[in-house]
Amino acid sequence: MKVHFKRLAAAAAAVAMSLSLSVSAFAAEVPTGTLTVTGNELAEKNVFAVRMFTAVANENEDSYIFTDYELEDKWLSFFQDIDYSAYNADSDNDTDITKPVDAKEALAYMEWLKNGDEEQWAAFAEDAQDWLYEQHVIEVTGEPENRVVSIAAGWSDLAAMETATEVEPVEVNEAPSGNATFESLTSGYYVVFPEGGSTGISNRGTDAMLINIPTDHAGATWNIKSTFPTVDKTVDDGNDTTGEGNADNGSAQVGDVVTFTLTSAVPDMSDYEDFYFAFNDSLSNGLQVVRNDKSKVEDGDGLQIDSLTVTIGGKTVTGGYTVSLDDNVLKVVFADLKTAKVQDGTIATGDAIVVTYKAMITEAAVVGTPVLNTVEVEYSNNPNTSDHGTSTPDESKVYTYAIDVNKWSSDMTTTNLAGAVFKLTTDEEGNNVVNLIATDETDSEDATDLHNAYRVAKPGEESEEGYTTTFTTDDDGNINIAGLEAGTYYLHEVTAPSGYNKLKDPITIVITMTDPETGDATITVDDEELTEGDGTTVDVENKKGIELPETGSIGTIGLTVAGVVIVAIGLFAMPRKKKDQD
Repeated sequence: MKVHFKRLAAAAAAVAMSLSLSVSAFAAEVPTGTLTVTGNELAEKNVFAVRMFTAVANENEDSYIFTDYELEDKWLSFFQDIDYSAYNADSDNDTDITKPVDAKEALAYMEWLKNGDEEQWAAFAEDAQDWLYEQHVIEVTGEPENRVVSIAAGWSDLAAMETATEVEPVEVNEAPSGNATFESLTSGYYVVFPEGGSTGISNRGTDAMLINIPTDHAGATWNIKSTFPTVDKTVDDGNDTTGEGNADNGSAQVGDVVTFTLTSAVPDMSDYEDFYFAFNDSLSNGLQVVRNDKSKVEDGDGLQIDSLTVTIGGKTVTGGYTVSLDDNVLKVVFADLKTAKVQDGTIATGDAIVVTYKAMITEAAVVGTPVLNTVEVEYSNNPNTSDHGTSTPDESKVYTYAIDVNKWSSDMTTTNLAGAVFKLTTDEEGNNVVNLIATDETDSEDATDLHNAYRVAKPGEESEEGYTTTFTTDDDGNINIAGLEAGTYYLHEVTAPSGYNKLKDPITIVITMTDPETGDATITVDDEELTEGDGTTVDVENKKGIELPETGSIGTIGLTVAGVVIVAIGLFAMPRKKKDQD
């Protein structure tokens, strides 16, 4: 097994230990302690702690003093497989040490190694990590988009796994960090390492380390200084309300096409013969990748997605990658990133790798639930094996919204009005109509049937059953419209119920996203914000009366009646005046 030199010397200070060559003669309850692991870009990564040596005690009068350590049996074959000549080379020790044949000699070897070269101490820890993977102590099953990470059953008493949570940066420009805490670890020495690992030789200095959990119930800490590949994902929903273009999250309506951008960077590949690098992008059912050549979608070979582009360092990539789309998982794979071809130049460590593509919001988008696009990068993380690491996933959310229209009358005998015909437009004049498809759906929040429900139509659905540009209130006076993006809409009454006046002016409805992370939004109706009690209901009141041409207002009716009366009086007055003259 290959040993990596030139490790970070500071790592040894965190794991200084005091080992004894004696073998314990008496047993005692082993104390426990905690371990806190921190590191940049560690959030959402799994961190493992596998016990190699367990603290044991010698009886001393009435108390036990923990001064010894005993190798766990499962590790003996690791010590017997080590290439000791590599550790003896360039060592600060005056004498070499031979291969241990039992647990006692393994303990002696650790004492020898601890007193030697600090870089070799770190190299030993990483070799121990590699051995654990080779023995399938850490098991990874499933595809990258739905993989399951677990610890082999036979190691469950010695190994633990925790997932790091995100820690908010203290400084504005500080890289995001993660924190994984292990509670109640049996005292002893552990091989501790994060899943995935970093890339270039200069970065892997602390991918693994031997950490002591002390016997005084105290805690231990370790800060990983490794560099992990990352990925950032943004969406351009076409609205650009912030003036910043792409954003982490956005809003769009059914049928809209949004642009996703995935950004990573070329890792340090200097000590790899070939380097695997891939974007694994999982789209929810509410998204459909835009492509023109549908005949090449079935087999996934040579897939052409006209909306997809790949650049490295701002230069178009002309070869060296493949694209596949299966079960709504989009993959852009560089089997060997070192051989990627770019237009007019070469690639270098740190160059931005950017993938862009377009996707349409489909009818599967659910109001109140984000349409998700989750991506991670998968990469080579060990030059001696074909092992791959994965980055912390990043996701983009696109939200859609709904409104309810309630038609009612102040006439207490008939509060809800059926038969009112409306249209919804994006301009006050009523020209840009929002096309709809009639549906019978269930409200996910209260599980009630929405019998008079509509969703925004997708392009090309003009001939589909249920397509309409207007909608009519049911017996309860209600209408539900889903799949709307944040924005300004105008509700026009096309036809009023019989005996009622039609609205003179359209109702202005404004949906404003207030929290891009949760999708929370406010709705204002004619400049009045709906309250929590209102929900998403736009109330439309109609009043009884005779509708006259153009306005149908009560004031106009009154003036007209007055004019008729005056004319009538004049007609009666004229004959009488003529008679008086006679």
